[in-house]
Amino acid sequence: MRKILVTGCSTGFGEDIAKRLIEDKNNLVLVTMRNAESREHTFHNLNATNFKVISLDITDSSQRKNVREYIEKECNGELHVLINNAGLGHYGALELTKEEELRSQMEVNFFATAFMIKEFLPQLRKASKYSKKIINISSMLGQVGMPLSSNYSASKHALEGLVEGLHYELAPLGIDISTICPGRHRTNFMKNISWSSLEKQKEVYSIQEENLKKLMSKFSEGKEIPLTNVSKKVVTLINQKKTPARVYVGKDAISFYLLRKLLPFNFFMGMLKSAYSRLILKRSQHA
Repeated sequence: MRKILVTGCSTGFGEDIAKRLIEDKNNLVLVTMRNAESREHTFHNLNATNFKVISLDITDSSQRKNVREYIEKECNGELHVLINNAGLGHYGALELTKEEELRSQMEVNFFATAFMIKEFLPQLRKASKYSKKIINISSMLGQVGMPLSSNYSASKHALEGLVEGLHYELAPLGIDISTICPGRHRTNFMKNISWSSLEKQKEVYSIQEENLKKLMSKFSEGKEIPLTNVSKKVVTLINQKKTPARVYVGKDAISFYLLRKLLPFNFFMGMLKSAYSRLILKRSQHA
């Protein structure tokens, strides 16, 4: 069987990816999440036996080691696919961001993900029969920035820089590594965003924060874009012989990519600045 490890499976993309992979009885899916006991019922209701739910906080080195040891014992030390989906969303002005908030953002989205890759590379190298893949779920904000997303965007830019280098580094070892950059989809991401908590100078950014929150609320109430867009792409990448370093999913993500690629960079930045001014800097009619 093809052994696949997926992180961040409690909700959203991770849950949908894991369930789609479980549908293929040739897969053994290691479904990981923090505090698995609180969410594992969503998987145990499936009519399937080709999966194992395991607690994993990717920032905890001892828990990463526990999962690696499980694979050594139960999976003959082989891992064919590692899917890094677990992530954290922290928004807000940098000036209002506590040091621990910024470090936590980078810890989850960059450092812990890098250590996940490092931890399981020996088991990926050992794997036989199937193609060996590492797939990372990023965001279109790993390619472009927006107001009050600088912390989150920085963590995803760092991840994509890491993956781009590893794309060449791991190729001689027979391991493909890719990043999926989804656009806006209906997940719990927006509900779970944390915001910078410093109060000093908060009024300087109050209009931006108020308008961005309204915009996010509008997005979350708008047309639902199915999570299956991403899970289907993951399955496609797993089954491809060779995979690209980066894949965009969703009309908005593809549009941003094409505009940034085709337009002069300063023109592209000016276009975004104008759009952000209209959407994020406008004052309330009741102000």
